[in-house]
Amino acid sequence: MDGEHCYFLTLEVEPLTTASVYEVMPLHCTLMHRFFSSLSPSALVDSIRPLIDQTEPLRLHATDRIAFGPHRTMVAVIQASPALLELHAALYRSLTQLGVRYTETDWVGLGYRPHVTDQTDAAMAVNATVLSQAIYLVEVEHPLLGQKRFIRSKLRLAAPAAAPSLSIQPEGIRG
Repeated sequence: MDGEHCYFLTLEVEPLTTASVYEVMPLHCTLMHRFFSSLSPSALVDSIRPLIDQTEPLRLHATDRIAFGPHRTMVAVIQASPALLELHAALYRSLTQLGVRYTETDWVGLGYRPHVTDQTDAAMAVNATVLSQAIYLVEVEHPLLGQKRFIRSKLRLAAPAAAPSLSIQPEGIRG
């Protein structure tokens, strides 16, 4: 693992500050569980940016609250919308092609379950909806022991493209 970084990707629920270090992160929706890569943060961002640039902001709607994972941590379950699942699947394919190694293969791909983990002083309520407008690349100090999370990059989701206007020309008038 020498020379490798441990990363994960999140969707913004509450804003994070790029170049900041968090021991407890604000509310966020994990988009891609932790993975190892030898790529630098900038190289990793460059490789996924074309996909992110094609993605519109996502509505994250909490449908339930459950105890999740081996530590039975309370989370808000996020509705698995087609757009959210497509983004996760596309990132999963892209990262897999880059040769990343996932720390928990059961929680990515078909095992992905979008959620927002409760924090010490914050939780997402059932029926709350947030418009997520950014994805963050986060580096983990140590995948199992360290608590520090380094916000390496913020990638803005593209604004919805204006629908192309159709110009319908009337047939020529015969004279």
